[in-house]
Amino acid sequence: MISITRAERYSIELEFDLEGAKAFLHTLESALNSDEMTVKVEADSSIFRGRRKRTKSIDELKVVKSEREAVVYQPPSTIVFELDTDCLVYGIARLNECFSVGYFSPAEFCEVILEKTGDKVTIYCHLRQ
Repeated sequence: MISITRAERYSIELEFDLEGAKAFLHTLESALNSDEMTVKVEADSSIFRGRRKRTKSIDELKVVKSEREAVVYQPPSTIVFELDTDCLVYGIARLNECFSVGYFSPAEFCEVILEKTGDKVTIYCHLRQ
């Protein structure tokens, strides 16, 4: 399972178990090959508002390859990560390493712009044991 939460004003946490990490890896690899793919997640729209109070539920994460600045936005019931090639390659490498060492390190995955607010936030990844 993959869980996405707003940890602080300028950070989003993407936490996953081993199966979620494999699914996220597959999603990043598909995006790198310009295929659109979604993965099931547990999240809510509070990640776009900077509040911890739960709001509208979000069920899917879609990763899209883009050469513009990394951005996150929310069509209904979905979170979209638009990431450039470098970010996708970096994420794939970190996830593959995560499988052998048992943790995602360094925890910083990438910086993105929240389209709704214009805030620049860092996405951190954590493997649940």
